[in-house]
Amino acid sequence: MDCLTLSEAFVVVGKLYPHDQPSHGYRQIIDEEVQYDAATGQPICVDGKVLRKYRLSDYKWLTLGEVQDQVISFGRGLAAIGMQVDDRVTIFCETGIHFFSALLGANLYGGVVVTLFHTLNDDGLVHGVNETNAKFIVTSFELLDRIASFVQHCPKVEHVIYYEGN
Repeated sequence: MDCLTLSEAFVVVGKLYPHDQPSHGYRQIIDEEVQYDAATGQPICVDGKVLRKYRLSDYKWLTLGEVQDQVISFGRGLAAIGMQVDDRVTIFCETGIHFFSALLGANLYGGVVVTLFHTLNDDGLVHGVNETNAKFIVTSFELLDRIASFVQHCPKVEHVIYYEGN
């Protein structure tokens, strides 16, 4: 298997393995609890983010066919709203199945993925989006307020795409 790109590997895997085979595991957040400092009673913050303890579900699995459908649908959606080959697509969300689908979907349809992690401050996010001339931002519903706080400083951004749930 001589694959030079992630897109090529994705296509080859789809030809080599059964589409009903479990492929990608994930866990859903069942409950979350803010962690408090015992001495002060204040929420504990790490890098500006409130520390939370999560209770997670057992693993749930997507089949290879389901993952391929998500990736292809996402890529087609980007193309439908105007993404061209070599356009920059910023992914600004927690890593997980949505991150993976956005990354592969954009890549499969010729987009260049730029990852910006949620730990950056707004100045860092503006710099990252503008420096790469990103036209698209992919994020989670939980991070939309962050996007709204800085996107007006990113003149090349044409679309913000978000997903709900984890």
